[in-house]
Amino acid sequence: IGEVQPAHQPGHSHADMLHFVLSINGQPCIVDPGISTYQGSKRRLRERSTAMHNVVSIEGEDQSELWRAFRMGRRARLLKASEGPLRLDAEISWYRGHRHHRLMELSEGELIIHEQFERCDQESVAMAHFHLDAGLHHAAIPEKEYTFAEGKITFEFEGALQSTEEEYEQCLNFGACRPAHRITVYFCNELVTRIRWSH
Repeated sequence: IGEVQPAHQPGHSHADMLHFVLSINGQPCIVDPGISTYQGSKRRLRERSTAMHNVVSIEGEDQSELWRAFRMGRRARLLKASEGPLRLDAEISWYRGHRHHRLMELSEGELIIHEQFERCDQESVAMAHFHLDAGLHHAAIPEKEYTFAEGKITFEFEGALQSTEEEYEQCLNFGACRPAHRITVYFCNELVTRIRWSH
């Protein structure tokens, strides 16, 4: 939830404020997709982009202005943040003026994420992304259920217009990627995500 750092040379930074990862009993479930290259390319821009992190994005836009391999211009800013036991509440402003408020609350076997997204143009649909570890296996019934080790993880979305699942490349090291899946949830202004797990 911190500001882009270091402020004087943010070339290694990503447009990923409010990004999170989730492991359960040491098993990675929701992961950072990683970075596979330092070469100036569309791939590196994509891997640094907002849409390639577990945050809310708008198609074709990033929280902070990215270009070339190690460049960042106008930046997202932290507006407020507070935390307590098993709770994190923060709000950011994108460089174009969009605002994203995320409240995360953790309890036994459940993570609840409350999203509020205010767009400047009032036309673009927001998208919440959840990048899953390649070790998670999809269970066809019920929808949005995945298995890991001897347990399972389920997703429930309130306020969603629709949700999709697609393949992405999870980066393990430079030039080393493996196929994994991500869930993208489309919504207008508010979304509540409930992630539950059992063993």
